[in-house]
Amino acid sequence: MHTPDKQPTPFSYLNKHTHCKPEEQLPCYLTHTTPGVERVVMESLHLNTHIQQDIKGPRYCPSIESRVLRFPGRSHQVWLEPEGLTSDLLYPQGLSMTLPPDLQLRLLREIPALQRAEIQTPGYGVQYDFVCPTQLNPSLQVKRVQGLFLAGQINGTTGYEEAAAQGLWAGVNAGRTALSLPALSLSRTQSYIGVLIDDLVVRGVTEPYRMFTSRAEFRTALRPDNADLRLSPRGFEEIGCVSATRYEEAVRVRDSLNEGLSAMESISMSSTRWREKLEQINVSESKSTLVSALELLQHKGVTFEMLASAFPERLSTYLEFSQRLKIEAVYRPHCDMQKREMERIREEESLSLPQDVDYFSLPVSLSKEVREVLDRVRPHTLGAATRLPGMTPAAIVHLLNYVHKTRRERYTERSKRI
Repeated sequence: MHTPDKQPTPFSYLNKHTHCKPEEQLPCYLTHTTPGVERVVMESLHLNTHIQQDIKGPRYCPSIESRVLRFPGRSHQVWLEPEGLTSDLLYPQGLSMTLPPDLQLRLLREIPALQRAEIQTPGYGVQYDFVCPTQLNPSLQVKRVQGLFLAGQINGTTGYEEAAAQGLWAGVNAGRTALSLPALSLSRTQSYIGVLIDDLVVRGVTEPYRMFTSRAEFRTALRPDNADLRLSPRGFEEIGCVSATRYEEAVRVRDSLNEGLSAMESISMSSTRWREKLEQINVSESKSTLVSALELLQHKGVTFEMLASAFPERLSTYLEFSQRLKIEAVYRPHCDMQKREMERIREEESLSLPQDVDYFSLPVSLSKEVREVLDRVRPHTLGAATRLPGMTPAAIVHLLNYVHKTRRERYTERSKRI
């Protein structure tokens, strides 16, 4: 059983509480497929026209048939999710399928705790074609058809969030076009919508595209907690799709956070003084330089409330934003490091990649998707690798480090021989 959050987070920054009280929420339950599930799938393949036509299926939301075929002999998770507070329906997350309805029921009853389950609505398969998204402008307007904007699975994406993001941006630009205003675009450094659209219109797709945090170069800066700071001001000032109430709140929060961060940076003391000021804080005695309150807040176990209690006249004003200030402090060094990594990649775009390397056995952290595209294309330079579909910034860093490491090892080996 997986219990709900004790303090659920509202979707909107304008709300302080969720409509559903914490004590009213319902738990989800975890179960697993059995060998019986695999048996039903294998015995009915001749009846499953959808799988016969597309045995691979989408990588990131595969049907149970695809998972059984791809990973035979494995048990797969199935989450039983309540459909509502007053409903007796459960959604079996992880069991999307395209079998005939009678076989779906038979498969379902092979799972523990579902032996007497009934199906309200059977699963079904969807097959669709798509427009190559490189035919679109960053505004999501078709290059050859003025006024035609495309969004969603037609652009080769999968998932609800991807469709919603494109729908929002295509709608914004369609509206601007109707008003004879210039189209707008979002930067990869500013939002995940920007990363998504740039990947689609520049790189295209070879399979249904899903947005992952790993696809963003500056993902440590693109966080749910700072979405209002990144996008609400522009949404109001430039685009006009954000209300004045939301904009004013975002500006208030932005200014308060900046002031709070500056206030903490202005408070610096030695490790000894910090230990005298806050006995419950463990600061290393080896630190010979001054430590700011902002640096101290990066430590595990240190809260903004602790710092505010020590300096109430300077920090208590910002107690409302204690959690967000903690997040900003913890992520700051990671954001700085990521910026340095991306600058390093830009400087080494011309670095040659070995053409005889076996990417599938390469001893670095690379996803199966990345290994497949590298093996298929075999880019000659690091810069060429960065432009491949499915390639992530983290994968580029791992490749860069691997090439430099192997070159150092070869140089060291040659030096020993000499």
